Amino acid sequence: KSGKLIWVKISASHLQNKEGEVIGSLGTITDISEIRKAYEDLKAREERFVSFMDNIPAAAWIKDPEGKFLFINKNYANRFKLQPENVVGKKVEDLIPLHAISPSIQVDKRIILEGIKDELVEFNATPDGEGHHWLVSRFPIPVPHKKLNQLGGIAFNVTTLIETQNQLEKSVKEKDILL
Repeated sequence: KSGKLIWVKISASHLQNKEGEVIGSLGTITDISEIRKAYEDLKAREERFVSFMDNIPAAAWIKDPEGKFLFINKNYANRFKLQPENVVGKKVEDLIPLHAISPSIQVDKRIILEGIKDELVEFNATPDGEGHHWLVSRFPIPVPHKKLNQLGGIAFNVTTLIETQNQLEKSVKEKDILL
């Protein structure tokens, strides 16, 4: 009536008599504009979230209560030479040698079970064999109607900061020895 375009769902079926002959049809048209708008809004929020996560200068991830990845950002994928589509649904130990990440797995499990936050500096090697210092923050992500939490994490590479701090401390000690 108003000329406004709307999204609709159309359902139709044939009406048959006792002999199975088609004698008519029955149809419904349902306005699904609100459902479509909710879908588009959700899609826009998801795209905004991914864009934000892919542009932060840190590795970021979300895991389910079993420790399987639900999401990694581009920085995480690049740092560990992974393809995001090959990571979702897998555990970190399926992707990275266990000796390199064993302490991290224990911390993850504690956060998922206890619902606590944790922040610490970790030393891990990347696939290129170089060791890096990471400021890692892990936190629970509550899941409605579920007993266990998901796990969110973000890790900043602080290797240069740590190396500079160590060099400064070494220089101060050398200065003290000389004086």
